[in-house]
Amino acid sequence: KPYTREMGAGKLSRWFNCDRETIYKAKEIVKKSKTKLPKILLLDIETTPLEAFIWQMQVWKARVNDEAVISRWFMLTWSAKWLFSDEVMSMRLTGEEVKREDDSRIVKGIWKVLNEADIIIAHNGDTFDIPNINTRFIVTGLPPTKPYQTIDTLKIAQKQFGFSHNSLNALARVFGLSEKIETDFDLWKKCKNGNDSALEQMEVYNRHDVEVLEEVYLKIRPWIKGHAN
Repeated sequence: KPYTREMGAGKLSRWFNCDRETIYKAKEIVKKSKTKLPKILLLDIETTPLEAFIWQMQVWKARVNDEAVISRWFMLTWSAKWLFSDEVMSMRLTGEEVKREDDSRIVKGIWKVLNEADIIIAHNGDTFDIPNINTRFIVTGLPPTKPYQTIDTLKIAQKQFGFSHNSLNALARVFGLSEKIETDFDLWKKCKNGNDSALEQMEVYNRHDVEVLEEVYLKIRPWIKGHAN
């Protein structure tokens, strides 16, 4: 694991219950090895809701004609961190960019990050984050990133366990981990109106989600079948 290279031999020897000489030898083997360790990225995005004219029955059926759409969705913020890194990367729109519905600047930013990743971890990523990110890539005129493997922690929770709820916050709560920052739909409405203060708050919310995701991912990782070495 990359982060262990920077850890002292004393701490590692206590961790692995072995002597320092064994740690020195292991570090030398890793140093000489040409094996490329995968770059694992934890990811989360926040988007606007779309606005549309709808008939009464469409509220329940959720079938809206394209002609009824007033304003299409776009990305408000994204946050990501490399596994075990202390740094959380993020970008958010300004109020002026929201009013122009122009997320191209932050979409280009996340494209660069994803293009470095070998594995991407996201909660409901296969259904929401990744398809929506790809949508913004093609609309912005960006090419596909290089191939990467995805691990969707929501799918793992649903397949491997029988929790009452599989949301990221529900899993964090049952594991006794850090929980998501509490908010409501009013924050999204303020962001959609271009409120800069709300956008700053959304970025904080988004960044914390990635930290929660990392904790949940590490908790369930031993149960993920076929996980990369």
